[in-house]
Amino acid sequence: MEIYSCERGFSLLNPSLCLLIVVLIVSAVSFSKGIAVSLFVLFTSIILVFLSRRGFWLWVKQVFYVFLFVLFISIPLFFIVPGKVLYSIDLSLVSIGVTDYGLWHALVLVLRTTAASAIFTAVLMSLGWRGVVEGLIGLYVPYDLVLMVGFFMKYVPLFLKDICRMLAAREARLFSSRLDYVSFWRSLISIVGEILLRSYWRSSKLSIALRARGFGVPPHRRYSWKRISFYDLCLVFLFSIVILLVTMWG
Repeated sequence: MEIYSCERGFSLLNPSLCLLIVVLIVSAVSFSKGIAVSLFVLFTSIILVFLSRRGFWLWVKQVFYVFLFVLFISIPLFFIVPGKVLYSIDLSLVSIGVTDYGLWHALVLVLRTTAASAIFTAVLMSLGWRGVVEGLIGLYVPYDLVLMVGFFMKYVPLFLKDICRMLAAREARLFSSRLDYVSFWRSLISIVGEILLRSYWRSSKLSIALRARGFGVPPHRRYSWKRISFYDLCLVFLFSIVILLVTMWG
């Protein structure tokens, strides 16, 4: 999460317009039926991350994890989609075959999901967490939802820090002549209950503090849309190309 934790990302971008465009692009890519749209969006995501100049290899690692996960869950498509058998596997009781249509559907699924996650994370890196909150306010998202997103971004690193400290404390107390994985995991499972109690305690304190300072009235929205810059027009042009590719090749 550290690559999204800047105070404000690429300041030349309009956060509200960026969020709106990226949601539309992700929707178009997710429902595309070919690989042209996915490849174009994936290539554009790489360029956008280079322009943002922030954590390129961390971004590549996240996209690669998504690629591996989707590749794993798409393996059954190799066998269950009917088509021309390219390779057959003979088991003791049954024989299964890898089909050409199965490989094509798996390739489309992997590229489609990877491209959608790539463009979404690239735009988040360009905006930063503060830009995401400003964009939601500019899109007139309900105040409670914006508040929840803001608290999520603020308190997830704190809870991760608490989890790391609790893990270190429990591992330091596990002195044994032999390695017992059962007792080791039992001690680690107790972290779940403790982190839930800490989250409930912190949320109750935060709720009391907000009610004491705000009198239960949500603050007035003072956000105004900034001017549309050249980079915003580039995003609109990108969305137009994506829609054109979806129309032409699916």
